[in-house]
Amino acid sequence: MIMFGLDSDAYDNSTEEIAAEELYIRQWRKDGPLGLLINIISYIRTPTQHDRFRDAQRACNSLLHANTNTYLELVKPVVTR
Repeated sequence: MIMFGLDSDAYDNSTEEIAAEELYIRQWRKDGPLGLLINIISYIRTPTQHDRFRDAQRACNSLLHANTNTYLELVKPVVTR
């Protein structure tokens, strides 16, 4: 849910966006779900974005009826040579 969102209307693309969507689908097939997750983690930088990530976890936990107040903190992957 965090990676795809809850708003199904967000997936209704206009014809002008089809080329960009095809590019994203090619990247998804190349990188897979783990690559997408790493891209999301790399994108989150500001305190506001961290708060939104935490809010998304809360929303997912409530939808899944999880009785937990534990939220994951982001750990940026370190790329070494």
